[in-house]
Amino acid sequence: MDSRQRAIDATAALLWRQGLRATGINQIVEESKSPRGSIYFHFPGGKEELAAAALRSAGAVMTANIRGALAHRDVRTAVKRFVLSYAKEMRESDFQHGCPIATVALAATTLFLQSQYSSLESEIRKTGTYDSLISTRGFNLQDLVFNDNSRLVHFEAAQGFEGTATAFVDASSQKVRLFHKNFAKELTAYHVVALDERGEEIGVLTRFNADKKIDFAGDFGVDLKTTKRLAIKEITPEHPEGRIVLTSAALLG
Repeated sequence: MDSRQRAIDATAALLWRQGLRATGINQIVEESKSPRGSIYFHFPGGKEELAAAALRSAGAVMTANIRGALAHRDVRTAVKRFVLSYAKEMRESDFQHGCPIATVALAATTLFLQSQYSSLESEIRKTGTYDSLISTRGFNLQDLVFNDNSRLVHFEAAQGFEGTATAFVDASSQKVRLFHKNFAKELTAYHVVALDERGEEIGVLTRFNADKKIDFAGDFGVDLKTTKRLAIKEITPEHPEGRIVLTSAALLG
């Protein structure tokens, strides 16, 4: 067996036992008895490229095992063979051999979310949006859950108005978390409103009058999946109907 295949097999076994994050190049070198230089020659992308090759190899083995177990014409017997074969594998490995693909997928999901949180914090700090909340009030960015229908949107101030705002919007759960920086006046009311494609107001999401983190969800009767943008209106005696002072980027798409 050449050094490339030994590295793949060793990586697959390690991923099987302990997952992606706990598996390092040093351990792969030791387990495979392959020179470090040889590993980087075959896999210049390092551990990630090697893990991908190992998963393809493990997937092929698992596919063959499943096909073998399910080859029997009787469905009940086929399923029983499949379950018993994996139960046997788990017992003989002292319950160390789980699904290598699942362990990597779970780790990759965690790493993706961590990168999203890191990116979010970086954006908020860079724009200065509600930095005091993050630095002094212990706000936990991991409260935010990213998915295909969520994103971070920034607001642009209307001409002549100074202020910044950012919102985390989740159209799936109909939740919004608004961050704004020191523009809200204590005795002035503000409305967060939903706008359609023409920029027309289609509903009020929430009202506030203090500089704080604002969470609002679900009870505003406006579908965020069809909302084009959000806007913040300032209500004053001069503008009792409100004037838009900040408008967000597009929520989705």
